[in-house]
Amino acid sequence: MTRDIFISYSRNDQAIVLPYVQQISKAIGRNCWIDLKGIESGVEFEEVIINAIDDCKVVLFMLSDSSLHSKWTKREVIYAEGEGKRIVPVLVDGEQLRGWFKFHFGNVDYIDIRSEEQKTKLVENLKTWLEIEDVKLEAERNVEHIVPKNTDSSLSVKNLQPKWKRIRNRWKSLSPFVKWMASILFLAIIVLSIWAFQSRITEDRWGGGDLDVKIVKNGWGKYGLRKPSGKVLVACKWEATGALFYEGLLRVKDNNGKWGFVDETGKLIISSEWKYAADFSEGLAAVEDNNGGCGYIDKTGKIVIPCKWQSAFSFANGLASVKDENGMCVIDKTGHIVKRE
Repeated sequence: MTRDIFISYSRNDQAIVLPYVQQISKAIGRNCWIDLKGIESGVEFEEVIINAIDDCKVVLFMLSDSSLHSKWTKREVIYAEGEGKRIVPVLVDGEQLRGWFKFHFGNVDYIDIRSEEQKTKLVENLKTWLEIEDVKLEAERNVEHIVPKNTDSSLSVKNLQPKWKRIRNRWKSLSPFVKWMASILFLAIIVLSIWAFQSRITEDRWGGGDLDVKIVKNGWGKYGLRKPSGKVLVACKWEATGALFYEGLLRVKDNNGKWGFVDETGKLIISSEWKYAADFSEGLAAVEDNNGGCGYIDKTGKIVIPCKWQSAFSFANGLASVKDENGMCVIDKTGHIVKRE
């Protein structure tokens, strides 16, 4: 009988290994050779092992602390390597390649058969390596020397490690550099996700009148300008803006806390130098300078009424209310006091 798969393992691991061997053999429908009779006590043991390895195409080395300390498993694997056999390390105990096996085969991918995903991967690889196209599953028939069906049910697949433990073990098996890179990547994903979430537009409003522009606000509380189509005129960068464009200009507050004015394209028309600015009305806007004095500027930013008032309000019908040291009064557009209130 041909033996497609040779199982190299420690007899101390028989209770762990045997259920996996049964599952693999059933899944692929091919022969597995495994010693369950203790033939190592016989004088013909070496010949039997050599013949079994010569007949196989794949050697599954069931890696554990016990198999690493077994002189026979080491001999089997070294001989199989010399014969050009495909050697696949299968973790049944521990977290990674180690010991003499890692020294000889450190660049070989291993399978952690305690993981359902990894077990499926092994089955699919075996089908490819053994050129299996149509597998008909037949319970137990293809495994030589398998124990009777009354095997302890505690060895079934249902008793494999929980998924969270497999994930934990896989994480522990990673190198420090890989763990560091994974942590950096995870942190970067979180930061980028927060940035993307906060950068979304949370508010948009029409600029007012017939202007084809919207004033928008993002999650960071910054304001900018966009076309209704979504085209960005000014990225969200201002701390605050007026409610609407007045007389074609919008007052905006920069990151330094200073106010200026932009047009509907986002171009800065009046530089941001005012401690406060009101909306334009009748061609003038009330402003407050750095010394706390209030006055009025025109649409070019020129001061037309000096900043000498304690407070100033917008013009209406050619007049505006202001306050000086003597109280409230009304001025005209030349800055002359018309009356006191």
